Amino acid sequence: MKYSVDLKSLMIGFFTATLLFAAFSFKQDNSENVGRYQTSVGTKGIIMIDTKTGDYIINTEASDYKSRKGNFTHTHNLAEALKDKNL
Repeated sequence: MKYSVDLKSLMIGFFTATLLFAAFSFKQDNSENVGRYQTSVGTKGIIMIDTKTGDYIINTEASDYKSRKGNFTHTHNLAEALKDKNL
């Protein structure tokens, strides 16, 4: 059997492959916000974390609405300062 490929079929295949490659390579505008917030529920409470900024909201008593806001960088720096003072 002898196979032959004409120029028109080759060009159509190349154009289709280029079009598919271009279509799949574009990124959605809101894709950076996907997975930005993470929530964890445990026996001692609920915490919601903003993975982009490091901010968090924690509620250790789920029966009331007393939530505390914080930032992991600030909390870490405070813990390091207290550790240095041996408190």
